[in-house]
Amino acid sequence: MPSSHSDSRHPPPYDDADDPLISKPERSASLPISFNSWEQFQWHLISLSGRCLTTALSLSFLILGLMFFSQMGVLSQMEQYGFNALTILLSAFASLGLGSMLGYLGTMLRWRLLSRKKYKMQDIELLLAMPSPSGSAALLYAHIREWRLSQTTFIVMLYLFVNITGRFSVAIFGLTYNLLDDPNEIPGTYATNWTSVPVLLTKNATDLGTSEEERGCYLTLAESGLIGLTGQPGILLNTSVPQNLNESTIYTLGVRGSTMRSIGNYVDFSYDINYFNGTQPISWGHIVHSSASCTMFRLEGHKYWKDSGTHIDFGNIDWKDETNTETIADVLRVLDDRGDWPQAGAEWVTWAAPLVRESNGSVTYVVYHETAWECASRLFERFGEQGGGPPQKLLFDSAALFLLPITSSAKPGQVSPEPVRMGKTTSVVYRSFAGLHNLTSPSVGVRALNFYGNGQPGHADQKQYYNLYVAALVARLPIVAIAYGNRVFPHVPGGPKPGPTKSVATTLEVKWGRVAIAAGTIVASQILVITAVLYYCRNVYVPEDRYLATAELLKPVLSKIDDGSTMTGEEFESALDKVLGGPVSYGTIPGSQGDQPRVALGPNAGYNFPGFPPFRKRSIFRR
Repeated sequence: MPSSHSDSRHPPPYDDADDPLISKPERSASLPISFNSWEQFQWHLISLSGRCLTTALSLSFLILGLMFFSQMGVLSQMEQYGFNALTILLSAFASLGLGSMLGYLGTMLRWRLLSRKKYKMQDIELLLAMPSPSGSAALLYAHIREWRLSQTTFIVMLYLFVNITGRFSVAIFGLTYNLLDDPNEIPGTYATNWTSVPVLLTKNATDLGTSEEERGCYLTLAESGLIGLTGQPGILLNTSVPQNLNESTIYTLGVRGSTMRSIGNYVDFSYDINYFNGTQPISWGHIVHSSASCTMFRLEGHKYWKDSGTHIDFGNIDWKDETNTETIADVLRVLDDRGDWPQAGAEWVTWAAPLVRESNGSVTYVVYHETAWECASRLFERFGEQGGGPPQKLLFDSAALFLLPITSSAKPGQVSPEPVRMGKTTSVVYRSFAGLHNLTSPSVGVRALNFYGNGQPGHADQKQYYNLYVAALVARLPIVAIAYGNRVFPHVPGGPKPGPTKSVATTLEVKWGRVAIAAGTIVASQILVITAVLYYCRNVYVPEDRYLATAELLKPVLSKIDDGSTMTGEEFESALDKVLGGPVSYGTIPGSQGDQPRVALGPNAGYNFPGFPPFRKRSIFRR
């Protein structure tokens, strides 16, 4: 769009008698000449856009922050700190942008006020400082104190109100969201009261202090666990014919709630003794492991052979020999003397164990007809995350829990399908388990594992699976008793956090309708204020808000006094008013060469503003 001045960078001399910028005697200097420079309007828009952009970006990021944190659900303590810091920071940036924009409008507005009438030097100084809230307040205070109210007073009062409310308007976003605290009481942890049925805590299953009733209670506990926590084994139960097993068959002996692993010749069960938060189980890493490894023996007449893989040990093979001190020989002699050795077709299997306690576990013998298994078993506990961590108080005794099934007798009134065969010598304790086709029997399926039945051994590849099957039966019995007891025993406050814990769930609630209203109000108010000030200052040349530019405008006034550097402000104002002989205003004065008029503060300044100077680049960050 064409400008009102020449396209050259240096305007030509004003030698045209009809130049409208030169005052004519016949024209009144009080009549304003239309001044609407497009370049000045452009510059104002550029300067204001940079300031409004700061506010717009800050509010945009603030709204995005509200959206992000509101979708996070429950906020942690650090997330709440981050949200508070972010909202305060972005609100401060938005207020900074609004303050910069309003300050720029104040610099425009003061020149319009200075041009509309003449003022004393006291008011000139106050008007020059009006862009800041303190400067506007000082002017209002002076006018009200001296009771010099005028239109200028009310304009400055309106500007001060807009300046303060505009800077604080970002606080309206505080009405759009709220951090909601939902207090919650988490029940304390409960631990199983193992002392309510202390049989699992016994340290010596054959001690006279452990009553028959308690030992029978253990077997009832284990049998109940076998019903509720185990499934149908992958083996034919109503047969005595040796069967072909595989790895999948072994894993059908698993216990629900525990982890079963088959590693080489070992079968290991691990069970996590949970604490309870109300009815919800909580793992704290208290894990019980029960493992067993079995070796098969071939029994024929008075002889026996240890059959481990392809190797057969032909050592002391006569168990009748009293000089044979091997444990299995002692067990077989006791079973033979007592008549409790199950023969072909028997519906029961005998478990036996030496009474000599092992430091790291137990030895259990499972005997049926011409096959026996020697099983080395061990039970231990681990603490800490995933079973690691420092040792704590141990609950269970390895040897006792493997002996208890053997030393237990039926509880009074309990009906058994076979007479309970059990006995004890000075060195061996034994017990028979009937019901081999029932899930409640610890020996379920063993009759089908008579590897050497009728003198005909089964397939050699099946030895390992037979050994693993029996090892799983031995290893799972303590685990199934502990797991079932952990379910049915009463729970008492205990564990890491026995008391209830109070917590607060903090979430961010955002009223998006209010957010839209707040953002729209701030943007609309900016547009309204900018439009009003631009329109009000449309006919006034607004110089840059720089100290040198302001000093240049004051030069015609300040040059009237030779030396006022040591005067106070009031003395300087009074001296200038006396020298000037009256009030001054902002406007145009004749050029030094009689050419284009200049703008200045002076007593004879007119309202005939020249065209905007030639366009030059200016920093949008300058006020």
